[in-house]
Amino acid sequence: MVNFKQVIIMNKSLGMRTGKVAAQACHASVKAALLSSLSVYSAWDEQGHKKIVLWAENVEKLANIANEAAKYHTPTALIVDQGLTQVEPDSVTALAIGPDSESLIDMLTSDLKLV
Repeated sequence: MVNFKQVIIMNKSLGMRTGKVAAQACHASVKAALLSSLSVYSAWDEQGHKKIVLWAENVEKLANIANEAAKYHTPTALIVDQGLTQVEPDSVTALAIGPDSESLIDMLTSDLKLV
């Protein structure tokens, strides 16, 4: 049986406060989930929607991970903020990867730290 999960990676360089991190993580999670296939989404749903939230040091790291994930055709959602509250307009705040196989996501994100 394949175990599925999703990771949401936050841009640590922006210094977002807790509420902003939570909101941006939610945006990324939903957007990536909507891009997944029905079969993967259904399996992930049956397994409890496992999610992990991690830090990336900067936007370059987010972009590198997104590019690697694209090679495997896994759903990704890069979130660009409008800049109405805490960050400048067009700041990349978060990247969600998956849902997809836990082993693939771990391979892509094993060097990142938990939020």
